[in-house]
Amino acid sequence: MRFLNPHHSRQWHRQFICFAAVGTSGLGVGLAFLNLFMWLTGQFLLSNVLTFFVAVTWNFAWNWRLTFGKGSKPILVAWFEFAAGCFGGALLNWAVAGSLYHGMGYFTKHYNQAALIGTGAAVLINFLWARQVVFRRQAPAPSVERQASEGIVHGTT
Repeated sequence: MRFLNPHHSRQWHRQFICFAAVGTSGLGVGLAFLNLFMWLTGQFLLSNVLTFFVAVTWNFAWNWRLTFGKGSKPILVAWFEFAAGCFGGALLNWAVAGSLYHGMGYFTKHYNQAALIGTGAAVLINFLWARQVVFRRQAPAPSVERQASEGIVHGTT
């Protein structure tokens, strides 16, 4: 019943607000690097791919440091998991926004709203992925005293 614990709820809200702030800063970093890569290469697709990795790394670093703290995984494992979650979030964003745009006449004229709805779905999924998978803390191993009190015996047959 952790969700009924007021401390857990406050922590969740704080983490979500921090996650959203980091993501917003990542958007600014991404746009700056998109322009830099476009200036350097003139290739939009290549610039977007490079920008994705810069923005993911920026967001990972700040979420690692500010939002969730260091998880129990090695940093490279956590980065790859984070990047995979971000890619999944991007696919969800495109699917939701594209479905709204192509499936509902209203959104053909109001495509920014379709994009915002897609982004909202992706932010929520990315947050849950980061919190529950990437930065999840391992529960500490039970103490010897607890193991003894619960009848956990190792090394016996």
